[in-house]
Amino acid sequence: MATALSYKNPPSLTKEKSYQQWKNEVKMWQLVTELDKKKRGLALALSLQGKPREVALEITPEDLNVDEGVDKLIIELDKLFEKDKTDQAYAAYTAFDKYHRESSIKMCDYIIEFEQKYNKCKKYDMPLPDAILAFKLLDNAGLGESDRHLALTACSDLKFETMKAALNRIFASKSQSDNDIVTVKEESAFVGEHRFDRGRSSRRFGARNRMNRSFDQRNTQSRLNPTINGSISRCRCCDSKYHWFRDCPHKTYDVKLTEEQTDTSETVNITLITTSQQNITPQEIFVAEAFNAAVVDTACTKTVCGTKWLHQFLDTFDSANEEIKCKESNTPFKFGDGKTVHSYQSVKLPATIGSLKCYIETEVVDCEIPLLLSKDSLKRAQTVLDLHNDKVTMFGKPVDVHFTSNGHYCINIKDRRTGQTDSVVSEEEILKVDSGFSKKRKKDIISKLYKQFGPASSEKLLSLLKSAGSVDSDTKAIVNDVCSKCIVCFKYQRPKPKPIVGFSHANDFNQIVAMDLHEIDHNFYYLHIIDLFSRLSAAAIIRRKDSQLVVDKFMQIWVSVYGALEDGVYTDNYGEFNSQFFRDMAENLIMSVKTTAGYSPWSNGIVERHNATLTETVNKIRESSNLSWETAISWAVNAQK
Repeated sequence: MATALSYKNPPSLTKEKSYQQWKNEVKMWQLVTELDKKKRGLALALSLQGKPREVALEITPEDLNVDEGVDKLIIELDKLFEKDKTDQAYAAYTAFDKYHRESSIKMCDYIIEFEQKYNKCKKYDMPLPDAILAFKLLDNAGLGESDRHLALTACSDLKFETMKAALNRIFASKSQSDNDIVTVKEESAFVGEHRFDRGRSSRRFGARNRMNRSFDQRNTQSRLNPTINGSISRCRCCDSKYHWFRDCPHKTYDVKLTEEQTDTSETVNITLITTSQQNITPQEIFVAEAFNAAVVDTACTKTVCGTKWLHQFLDTFDSANEEIKCKESNTPFKFGDGKTVHSYQSVKLPATIGSLKCYIETEVVDCEIPLLLSKDSLKRAQTVLDLHNDKVTMFGKPVDVHFTSNGHYCINIKDRRTGQTDSVVSEEEILKVDSGFSKKRKKDIISKLYKQFGPASSEKLLSLLKSAGSVDSDTKAIVNDVCSKCIVCFKYQRPKPKPIVGFSHANDFNQIVAMDLHEIDHNFYYLHIIDLFSRLSAAAIIRRKDSQLVVDKFMQIWVSVYGALEDGVYTDNYGEFNSQFFRDMAENLIMSVKTTAGYSPWSNGIVERHNATLTETVNKIRESSNLSWETAISWAVNAQK
């Protein structure tokens, strides 16, 4: 009979457990032990080792040999080993925050340890929102970018329990220790290769399709598979990290011989069925790995995608800024399972490949497949596959690629910086951009845009093309040529602007002044003088039109104050200015006299405009203050300054 478990011996305090865990064990031990209460304190003290035993031996046996002996011992030990509650909370948070899954830890063990550390945090009132806890579980799981996308796709909502179930379901057997590796027996495997040639028999390739590959276990176990996204890559059949699927002895092979026959169905050679112990289907994994990406499939004769992939792709679009064009279709396709599936619509999708914007026209079928780029579409994009370096070039530029678990090349077709694809100028071409157009094609597109916008001016059209990233060395010349040769624009173009004001005649103060004699009342005038550069003015009352009186007032209110003019005066053609007396004064002051044409006040507009303002001001001052004309004109000039 097996020895029964004894609860008389108290739990020991070891280095493997924390002091708090030991205290909890002591409490549980007191509830189940049959030892007398008076002896429990003594038994617990004798079970201690090291520093805790030294503390226990400082207590007298009489103090421990009581019913409260355990409590007294715990009180003394707390003084030495019990941490402050704040320190305990910080230690629990630090252990939870820094916990990350290592590559050797199974996903289920990682989730259990994660929950344990989080439960310790909750004891100190540090709960996290459910969504944040789910994201932290995913971020600390040590997964690559593609695996994280796969886990997010498998989650129906952002809850911790949902994320936990998704990780367990998808990656339950992805990480194993070295002890879990299965040693396989060396044996031969016959590999069949499916080859399709439209309209030709494949019998002549029979010898090529039958090969005998030997699997050398000793060579494959001598080194591990390469590391991808921080984890050792594994065989998708048996999950071994010492070989890949192509060398796996557990895989099954199908040898397909294609007879010469006429078939209108499009044949798409992709892997739809693989051996897996996960609950999620391989088709769902394939679609999730190609999220917002197109799979390069040179065996596909026409671009095609599944309904689920299309819906996921369209969920990332802004319907207000982007338009998806659809039309009915009924194209037959035949996938790896041999069944014929008909497409139900054809969709034109805006896409961004590298830095170039384009449209991709694809057939849509009700199957679990991602977007498969056909050979024809790849040719239009001038695609170059560098299998040796795992690089892809499209439109003459390298593009980012990643791999699915089945080994397919995936090309991102969404702008990673914005998450959205900008509108594309081209409406007819598929997988082409303006940089690859001929000059004639560019001119046709620009002419269409030119007429579509009204017609648009060359500046507006170039601004539109620049915002779309479609301006090169030829575009500007074509835009200017299209706009300049438009007869309609020439007919309705705006007239060239006419000058509103002329150039100033003066470049400095007291260089040129304009003069005028303005009538305020019947046979009652004032002489108005204004500097053409600074607009400084002066005025004086004159009771009759006399050339000598005008000269006297000019000398009094201007020359005696500011000095003689550098150049001369502008006046109208009346006799008080255009007289011999006035010209003699100008000759003596070494200045010129220029008169305007008769009945053309706009020729001397500066002084004419100020006459109206000055007259209105004088009338207001006289009416409000009952001043003389001389005083009123002085205040009016002062106010005008």
